[in-house]
Amino acid sequence: MEQVSRPALIALIATIAFAGAWFTVLRPKSGSAGAPAPTTAPGMAGLGRAVAKANGAVAASDASAKRSEQAAAAAGSDGTAASPVTPAPAAANATAKAKPAVAAKPAKPAIPALQPGDKSGPILRELAAGKVVVAIFFNSAGADDRASLRAVRATNRHGGRVAVHVVPIAKVGAYNALTTGVQVMEAPTILVIGPDHKARTIVGYTEVKEVDQTVGDVGGSGFQARKAFHLTGWANRASEICKDIGFGVATGVEPPSDIPGLKRVFARIARIESRNRRRTAIVKAVGAKQQAAKRALLKAYDEGLAALASARSKLNAGGSLDAVFLDLEAADHRIVTRYRPALHAVREHHCLG
Repeated sequence: MEQVSRPALIALIATIAFAGAWFTVLRPKSGSAGAPAPTTAPGMAGLGRAVAKANGAVAASDASAKRSEQAAAAAGSDGTAASPVTPAPAAANATAKAKPAVAAKPAKPAIPALQPGDKSGPILRELAAGKVVVAIFFNSAGADDRASLRAVRATNRHGGRVAVHVVPIAKVGAYNALTTGVQVMEAPTILVIGPDHKARTIVGYTEVKEVDQTVGDVGGSGFQARKAFHLTGWANRASEICKDIGFGVATGVEPPSDIPGLKRVFARIARIESRNRRRTAIVKAVGAKQQAAKRALLKAYDEGLAALASARSKLNAGGSLDAVFLDLEAADHRIVTRYRPALHAVREHHCLG
């Protein structure tokens, strides 16, 4: 049984006392007519007020308790109670279904650290840039070497995406990073290396067609050999003459390590270019484009011969071997840049690349 509050207990005792007094003292006698109305005993009015106040207090207490219960029930229904809250299914699913991490792009092949004296750095950077590299290790004294060198130089460059390097066979040891896993035992040896560093080797005499095909095999779809355009007239004859140039001054050619050797190289190049200029000059050119190409090639020969003469004079005057060779390379680059467009206009690509 629930416990009775103190105010209610007081009211109950007072009521019982009043009832006892009523039945024993205050109750009117039966048979007495016209008796005056009963009067309230002293102190009973105050007791009645106390009982009323007690009843009011009990009612107020009960109402307050009821309101508290209703508020607690309402709080529980709207989720603001302090009890643990179960997450809504949608929120739980959103948390569970986290976005997958984006896959990282494959990193480009890192350029390995080179040993002291290793000159493979520029070639490795070209491979890392997505180019195909054609490197020939040759001996200038061999007939097959010179023919293979001409073939390598005439390789389709695919808009600059094929890089050609010419290295004397005696300096193969300076390219350890490039020749790791590849045997370069004799000259000529041509390495065709793709951006994935997979290499194909051509040993001995080769032709342009074989080199171009190997570039396509190594490089993939973007490096497939295009069908050669059949040259006619002056362009065809000039192209055949230029193929006989031997080895000239161009980027990637290793210079001799001594001044007398470099002088001999310059003299040999000058003899070949003088002969080729004479042969080119007597070939008849028909049409405006062919005539413009002929004039451009003859000027290229003249400026090249002048640059060689200047280089020999600088060496005789005590100039630095490296400085003289680099100056000649720069002159060669200017000549090619200036006169090559006229030759490309008639689809001639051998003489000035």
